[in-house]
Amino acid sequence: MKYLVNILLMAAMSVFAACGSSFPQEGGYPYVPGDEEQGGEVQPDPEPDLPGETCKILFIGNSLTLDATTLLPDMLNAAGVKNVEMTRIFHGAYTLPLYNDTWADPDVVSMRTWKAGEARWSGDETFRYSPKDAVEADKYDIICIQEYSGNACAWSWTEEEKAAVTGLLDKIRASQGDNEPEIVFMFSHTFGKGQDRLVANFGDDNVKQFEACAEMIRHLLDETGITRVVSTAAAIQNLRTTGLNHECDLTRGDGVHLDYGLGRYAAACIVFKSLITPVSGAEIEDNTFRYSEYYPHKALYTTPVTDENVPTVHKAVEAAYENPLEITDMSSYASVPEYVHKVDLDFAEKNADRPDGCTFPVEFPLGNGAVDSYLQPYWSGYGLWICPSQEQAYARWKYVSYPIEEMLPTRTWADNGAISSVALRGVWTDDYLEFVIPVSGLEAGSVIRFKAPFYTRQGPVFWIFEWLDGGEWKSEIKDVSSWDGKFTQKASFAIGLGTTVITQDAVFANAVTDGYVRIRVRCADGSVQADSATRSAVKRDLPNHTDADLSSVFYFYGTTPECGSVSFSKL
Repeated sequence: MKYLVNILLMAAMSVFAACGSSFPQEGGYPYVPGDEEQGGEVQPDPEPDLPGETCKILFIGNSLTLDATTLLPDMLNAAGVKNVEMTRIFHGAYTLPLYNDTWADPDVVSMRTWKAGEARWSGDETFRYSPKDAVEADKYDIICIQEYSGNACAWSWTEEEKAAVTGLLDKIRASQGDNEPEIVFMFSHTFGKGQDRLVANFGDDNVKQFEACAEMIRHLLDETGITRVVSTAAAIQNLRTTGLNHECDLTRGDGVHLDYGLGRYAAACIVFKSLITPVSGAEIEDNTFRYSEYYPHKALYTTPVTDENVPTVHKAVEAAYENPLEITDMSSYASVPEYVHKVDLDFAEKNADRPDGCTFPVEFPLGNGAVDSYLQPYWSGYGLWICPSQEQAYARWKYVSYPIEEMLPTRTWADNGAISSVALRGVWTDDYLEFVIPVSGLEAGSVIRFKAPFYTRQGPVFWIFEWLDGGEWKSEIKDVSSWDGKFTQKASFAIGLGTTVITQDAVFANAVTDGYVRIRVRCADGSVQADSATRSAVKRDLPNHTDADLSSVFYFYGTTPECGSVSFSKL
């Protein structure tokens, strides 16, 4: 409450300075219930805490909260904000009922923090805290909760949702003891065109999804005592009406996670304007933070944030701030710039700044906690799997064959109790996964050993291991038999039903002078597949599929220590 008083006092002081008058009657910061009963004025404390005192903000949410908050350290540092501290707890796709149900359970959320001057959020995305422990870790002035817009919990206000949300609010308030934080609600962004849940539930219309979520929020505001909405959804929907939108609706291509560029920037701007400006006085319109198409990762393309497009973003954010539950048509703003969705994933050929060389071994870890949500959403959209420990290394999936014309093959994640690996639906002959590993130099005669726990229950059996050496893709091809002996094929290796740990060596006759080691595994024959029903290899004319969809047939997974990563070692 003290920060609400501060905000209103700041508004009054600015108006008084301008015209010798009192509190403004329109615009500015929304009043809490009860203010109207006092004639629209808030009586300040005898000694009000003016901005300058540290404000501690806690965000509780999922990957959509990550999208909205990841850039905040850059923006606060650019603005010179010193009186804000932030904490963020996260679990992917978590709803508020799930937070309520797992409140005291261990290993539910990750927790990251930021203090003035730090370049990034500290900590990592490992789920090692209970929500209760994370919320009790400090006394907060503002706590921002977010419902997951990919779930029906965000679409309709049911008795179950009401009970879960009020139960969670009670737990949050109890965890803060005598401290009384203001609790605000984040209306997270709605999905991009073509996303499965948008198609299934809203006829592929994110305006309908927005309206359903907005109606749910109106009920939430009426019945929980929450009075403020931070609407990343309105900011993104507003921006989608402008020429700055692209064919993936400002997402990374998966329809869910925001483009690292304008999408994430717009979401961060509305958080900044709603929560940071009132307690610091820093205006988002004055913020100097900008970035090119290669930020924050030197090898990942994204839409840039520039002096040319920022004014349109700020207009979208201003409209979202004033009307958080409405979409503002901004089609008159911003023509389509040249860069929109010009995504080129062959970074070496694009002549991007060459990333630093990797240190061997290079490991793509698997299992619980291995997938850093800040990096990996690029997989679903653009087919990039980023190495968490050495971000300059990545894997890139390429579909070459499309054997079922009406069914598009897709990239997804395997889930074995925890997200464990990139996964692929519809793998067929010559489709491949290429690993790109920047090196500062690799001498002739070097050997790089590849080791990975391949897993399939219905996917292709025969694979080719190859490496780019002197401008030529090389491999060692031999007669290889399926695990049950039913089929023999020219290939580098065969995988069986379940997990098969594969080790292959790439021998470089030539020195690597272009700065990149490229190694790939390619499907030798998609028609020979494992079959979990018969426990044998079978011959099929098409990838395994149902009447409606291709199956998820291939990923990396295992339960023993040697299955903990896909690794590259220099022998």
